[in-house]
Amino acid sequence: MGLLGKPLGVFRLDESDKYVGSFISKPDVKDILGVNDEDLKDLPFIELNDSLYINETTLRKKYWEKGIIPHARPSKIGNSTISLDEYILIEIIKRTYPAAKIQSQFKWGRKYIDIYVEINDMKFFIEFHGPGHFKKLSLYRDPENPFERKRQIEEDFGYPCYIWPYWIQRCSSNLRILLGDSDERGFGALWSTKVFFGEFYFNDSAQIIAAITNDFKAAPSGEYGYFYEVWNGERTKEAHPIIKRILDGKQDVNILIPKGIKPNERNKWLPKELQNI
Repeated sequence: MGLLGKPLGVFRLDESDKYVGSFISKPDVKDILGVNDEDLKDLPFIELNDSLYINETTLRKKYWEKGIIPHARPSKIGNSTISLDEYILIEIIKRTYPAAKIQSQFKWGRKYIDIYVEINDMKFFIEFHGPGHFKKLSLYRDPENPFERKRQIEEDFGYPCYIWPYWIQRCSSNLRILLGDSDERGFGALWSTKVFFGEFYFNDSAQIIAAITNDFKAAPSGEYGYFYEVWNGERTKEAHPIIKRILDGKQDVNILIPKGIKPNERNKWLPKELQNI
């Protein structure tokens, strides 16, 4: 199934705190995939704001994962699939902590851990969790509780393992907050996903979402509905189309509400436009 819908907004590595979106600039694609202009000559970049961009889904599904881009970083190591988000996070780490030592797909027995990082005397892992870690996408495989893998990694290595879920904005400020280098608040952001909290597999999904989000201080008042809303000003993000679909009666509002909420918590999970439905 397609996990992302229509592309919305632009993303820029050097201003990751501000730009939340689906279109990646050509210079950023070069850094993310480790390629040059010649390697990208056949890709369908479009002009936006006087720069060339490509939809990340098109980049990923039609070119990168098919091995069409020469010299690009791999999308697989053995049976382990590497997400584009992992490479984006690696580039964010490089820009935020230039002296960091980073290893993609750290070997762990017969498995791999997404990202291993050393910054001065700090060592840690990051596991990027896309929608497939939370929604059952196959009849034959149930999602594993994300904290179980985190626990196993931390027990085996003695280093922290941080979960970076797809609803947390990919940006420098969230990274600094996660590592305890900032006292600011973090930000969750959803703009094109087709997998919503109400579809999560776990009976305690609300508690799982809250615990992971709290590591980024991204819901300081326990409010999650703003993830879908339009942002203007210091941060720019388009409103998620799910809001209009629900207002138009094409989708049930409960798709946004995870299992395990308390009776008085419903509106905390909804954008303001949907709280009276």
